[in-house]
Amino acid sequence: MIVCGVIAEFNPFHNGHAYFIEQARHLTHADYLIIVMSGDYVQRGEPACMDKYCRTKAAVSVGADAVFELPVTVATGSAEYFARGAVAALDALGIVDYLCFGSESGDLEKLQELARNDFHSNHSRIQQSSSNDSIDKDLPNNILAVEYLRALNYFHSPMKPITFKRQGSGYHDTAAQEGTYCSATALRPLLRSLSNTSLPYASAVHYQTSQEKNKGELLHMLSRFVPECTLPMIKEYYNNHCFLDLNSVSDLLFYHFLMHPSEDLTDYFDIYGDLADKIQNALSRKRPASLLEFRNSLKTKDIAMTHINRALLHILLSIKKSDIELIKRYGYCACLRLLGFCKEASPLMNMIKTASKCPVITKLADAKNKLPEEQLSLLEKDIAASNLYQQLSLTNKETAVFPGEYRQPIIIASRS
Repeated sequence: MIVCGVIAEFNPFHNGHAYFIEQARHLTHADYLIIVMSGDYVQRGEPACMDKYCRTKAAVSVGADAVFELPVTVATGSAEYFARGAVAALDALGIVDYLCFGSESGDLEKLQELARNDFHSNHSRIQQSSSNDSIDKDLPNNILAVEYLRALNYFHSPMKPITFKRQGSGYHDTAAQEGTYCSATALRPLLRSLSNTSLPYASAVHYQTSQEKNKGELLHMLSRFVPECTLPMIKEYYNNHCFLDLNSVSDLLFYHFLMHPSEDLTDYFDIYGDLADKIQNALSRKRPASLLEFRNSLKTKDIAMTHINRALLHILLSIKKSDIELIKRYGYCACLRLLGFCKEASPLMNMIKTASKCPVITKLADAKNKLPEEQLSLLEKDIAASNLYQQLSLTNKETAVFPGEYRQPIIIASRS
């Protein structure tokens, strides 16, 4: 029996991701395909545009057999932490034969050469400039591809790496072009235009998304770029939620700064002394109109914008350097939380139960009995972060029932 592992964010899930799942299964001849997916916050340092349950349901409906959550402590870290956390999770399952990932080149040999040469430290705050090499090492998919390979070496994992070339729009492309695999970067503004949570983003989409466009037209545009079976999920999600972005957490973060004016910010993950000084100096001036404006005021040539995003998010979610040291002690994987699986994959779940090297959490209420205090504290970071996300994303807070993480059922879907 062959099992393939995939690392993803699916932010949001689109046709390119469906193609990726299909190719991963085809290239590895896998009987089962397992996804390790970021939860409600992503590596670029902001909330995911849709919650982890909706994205899990989409993935399982299109071809994934099981989806496990990548803990927020590593999901919001630099490429090195992200890769190590995800590879550790797949390795801990004890049954994964292949790690399949996309890259801009599809050239595994070149990527392995870069990984051996330790081409640059991806947890660095310095934004690397583009290269003229045959592989552009600074494109996000290549950076992650190399870090996946380095993580496989770091853990001495038996998983075999397989990569194939990214299809359709580039990672940073903001144009939703007909007849191509549209990038998630281009689709997020389209989703956010539905709930008008981030109107400045809308100008990035080539289609006109001005206010005279009704919601039906926007959904019709979206239908060209997402699998047909996922469109009803998006519509249902939209009925009760808004699509979040970095600005969605502005008030909460500024409230935190207001209530903790003399706090030592360097306790937080990704915040060094110079960035802490910049934040404190910026706060001493007039409050900016938005978190994006505040973030931009912190940018220098020595600090990447995504690093600033992650640093601010870590303050909001109270992710501290001590939390990172703790998850490192557990090999970057303190437990495995199942988000969803396919009904037809029951044999896979039985295999995981037997082979897993790490506690598998299928019901949060049982976690206190399964996990020691330290491991439980890391899981509680995920729970708190997701509860906050749900509070922010619910649109009808007066009538909607807030489920909370302990009441969220595992997604069980069928492809038959």
